[in-house]
Amino acid sequence: MALTIQYITDSRGRKKSAIVPIRKWEELNASNQQLNRKIELLTGTVAGVEEVKQVRPNGIPLQSLSDFLNESQHSGCRKF
Repeated sequence: MALTIQYITDSRGRKKSAIVPIRKWEELNASNQQLNRKIELLTGTVAGVEEVKQVRPNGIPLQSLSDFLNESQHSGCRKF
């Protein structure tokens, strides 16, 4: 099945908007949400690695995994 896209153009014929079938829009939107969640996860991971790099040489104690998980459960974070 070919994807039919319609375009809305201005008075000079330049494309300004696109109309896509709702099913395709829902697929694109779901994919976009998944990618955003992956970006958030990766960004958080990079930030965590940077934090470890900064505190290690200074001897600053890090939060234990158990404490982190307990804190996450109490702050309303999703459980995995």
